[in-house]
Order: sequence, then structure tokens, then C-alpha cells
Amino acid sequence: MSVRSSSTPRASSGHCSLTAKLVRDAVKELEKRRQRVPLSLLLTHFQQRLPVQRNVELLKHEILEQATKAVKLGYLRQFADGSYCLSTLRWQATVEEFGWD
Repeated sequence: MSVRSSSTPRASSGHCSLTAKLVRDAVKELEKRRQRVPLSLLLTHFQQRLPVQRNVELLKHEILEQATKAVKLGYLRQFADGSYCLSTLRWQATVEEFGWD
């Protein structure tokens, strides 16, 4: 599965703006090789597959921002070490019912 798509939002500077759904899809793809997906692996994944922000610190910030949104929406779970995995249906139901804090 490729993350590239014609529906990928583009910023005016010519690079793609990441969304919570794009981060979730990347974690889904990367989980096939690893149980937990660290930020560094997400960073490499997006740099290789999408025309993203070249400034690494800005890209890290954007990934963290969108990953946090994905966690709040119930798409992903975040572990104490900062890695991510797909959420389970039980986790998604908990987030929908009680919200994420």
C-alpha cells in the first residue's frame, strides 16, 4: 500500500501537509514489520514516500501534532516510550465514549 495519493493535501510551498489519517495509514503499513512504530521510523517513512517538509525539526513537529490528533480520535495508541500502534476496537470505543485526556 502506498501513501501517495492525489488526495494528499499540498501546502503552498510544494510539500504535503500531513493529516491524522496519513499518520494512521503509515503506522498501519509500518506495523507489518514492527509491533510498535517509533517517531524516527515515521519520519523516515514520510521522507521517502511523500514530498514533505525538508526541515527535519519542523517535520517531526508536524508528525507529532498529527499523531496526537490520531490518538485523540482513537485511530492510534501511544505508548510511554513515544511509539505508536493501531488502536483496537475497544480502545476506539473508550475514546468515543469517554474522550481522550
